[in-house]
Amino acid sequence: MWFLVHVFTVRFYRVDERGILVKRPLGGFYIPVHKISSIEYKEKVQVSFKVAASAGYLGYYGRFFSEDDNRTVRVYATNLRDMVRIETTDGKIFYLSPAEPEKFVEAVKQHLQKTEP
Repeated sequence: MWFLVHVFTVRFYRVDERGILVKRPLGGFYIPVHKISSIEYKEKVQVSFKVAASAGYLGYYGRFFSEDDNRTVRVYATNLRDMVRIETTDGKIFYLSPAEPEKFVEAVKQHLQKTEP
């Protein structure tokens, strides 16, 4: 069971011209920059229960119910403080916990400006 939990934990995030890479031991996924409708820093996030998720020693990942958003959101984080909230054009909400969230937000916004017509 520990192995299953480990393979889904977040190893790092990377911002590039394609978007935001959320890297995990077995692969990862991109949040494409052209699908990001908003991004902001959040000091603390209120999640009340796991919908399809893991929370504990190795961090938080999966779907949680967010009291802040009053809906299910996707969390890929090592903690629930100093988070970045990302909303996509298809209505998905992601919460990430990069080491320097304000700098992370600015880096993503720079890429968003490059994609604007």
